[in-house]
Amino acid sequence: MRKLFILSFILILSSLSYLNGQRLKDQKILPWSFSLSYAPKFEIPRPLSPNGEMIFKSINIMTDKKIKNHFSFSFGLDYSQITDASNSLHFDGSTPVSSMLFRTSYTAFPIQLNYHIRDDSKRLNPFIKTSLRNIYYHDYYRRESSQEYFTSKNDHYYLFCDFGLGSYFKIHDKFSFIFQASVGFGLKYHTPQYTYFEGLAGFRYTLTRPT
Repeated sequence: MRKLFILSFILILSSLSYLNGQRLKDQKILPWSFSLSYAPKFEIPRPLSPNGEMIFKSINIMTDKKIKNHFSFSFGLDYSQITDASNSLHFDGSTPVSSMLFRTSYTAFPIQLNYHIRDDSKRLNPFIKTSLRNIYYHDYYRRESSQEYFTSKNDHYYLFCDFGLGSYFKIHDKFSFIFQASVGFGLKYHTPQYTYFEGLAGFRYTLTRPT
């Protein structure tokens, strides 16, 4: 996922070098935009949810629609995967006799509402955000040795909400950097008081059409 984000960064910089110095004289800016972002999420320990160990490093793809002068809504997809593998060696030899693999995939479908503090014609466009996230977790566990082979799969569906701040930083009429920071809570989760912090950094592309 990190390679995909770096490749997208290079492609956007190449586009900007071509568009540098050009203005959209014969183009109308549409209320629709798309963004691609890198979004790490850290669990926050609390008394009834003490673990706070899981770190998800996600790729976030969103579509944004401006609906009023100060309001917009967004929807999209957020995906991450964590893999933990280990091998055990027998003391009488050097070949592995057992191995374990644990993989968790996290797919979120966020719906987000933004309140923009300033007019979006400005270079810096800060906003307040809140969102609901439908979450699909898929857990896969495998244990293998010379005497056994065991696998287990589990699917979970959760509902999260979050509140935070963000901003667009315009670098061209079509392109902006996007930054967000938010704190989220589990409305439906297997442990109470589930809390997390999420950061986000990426690129936004605004659609246009000929006038």
